[in-house]
Amino acid sequence: MEKITLPEKDNSVLKAPAQAVALADFRAFYSASPNAFEAKAPHLPCQDKVAIVVVDALRATTSWVAIGATGPRGILIKIKSKEGAGLPAPFAPDGEWVRAGELHGRPINGGVMGNSPTEVRSGMFGSRWVRFESTNGARAVELATTIDNAEVYIGCFQNIGSVVDAAIKDGCGSLVVVAGGFYGSATIEDNVCAGRFFKEWIARTGISRQDLDDEARIALATADAFPDNRELLATLKGAQVARLLREVGRESDVDAIITGIGVDPQIWDRMHSTVLRYSTHEGLGVFVPVNQMEVA
Repeated sequence: MEKITLPEKDNSVLKAPAQAVALADFRAFYSASPNAFEAKAPHLPCQDKVAIVVVDALRATTSWVAIGATGPRGILIKIKSKEGAGLPAPFAPDGEWVRAGELHGRPINGGVMGNSPTEVRSGMFGSRWVRFESTNGARAVELATTIDNAEVYIGCFQNIGSVVDAAIKDGCGSLVVVAGGFYGSATIEDNVCAGRFFKEWIARTGISRQDLDDEARIALATADAFPDNRELLATLKGAQVARLLREVGRESDVDAIITGIGVDPQIWDRMHSTVLRYSTHEGLGVFVPVNQMEVA
């Protein structure tokens, strides 16, 4: 997709679009779905380097962080394809690639796993590249990675502190969270996860709640409404994504993304410090574990 260059702050109401004027002085932003972000992105102020965190907690980004915790070379995230298992390797030999992902909640043909962190095993990926196909989360990634002057990360409930630390270390002065949502609509789990990111950002940077745009404040309020994970889990099990997962026999993934139940304990522990940052390799965008990127 074509790159979006964020506009410089413009104090002239006559010159700037209404959206740009309304957003100009905020320091943290949220979009509850890819559609919402696509509408907001051209009007985000470019006051400083931006940290963009993609969250699709149930289940894509949690699965990606779990994969990242096993130490692959990197993860290529693509919107689901119709070609099946015979896709050519975009770079490097075919034997250096592992395919994974889901289509409407079910594993893709030819994948070593679907879209659940409980399916990730140490040694499943080795030091190979992973091509992961997804629906909502991949669309959020596609849009987030079109923004200039931004570092893009993958976020889930387990790695909030580490991602915020990395973004600050990378010199980011403002935060944007983009949710995968559910086919264009908001979800409770993404709002709570995003809200916890904003709470951590406030604690680490010293900005106030008044520095959050309206959607970010809604996410923060949603997170405040669920300080206890037990209540959050009870609510999520009756929400829309869980209803879909129940139909495909994956309702247990609701527990997995919050508590780690069913996830390999060593992988769950490593997820806490796993940061996936967007980079380019041979002209193609991939998410690479930060520790590997720093060694390279």
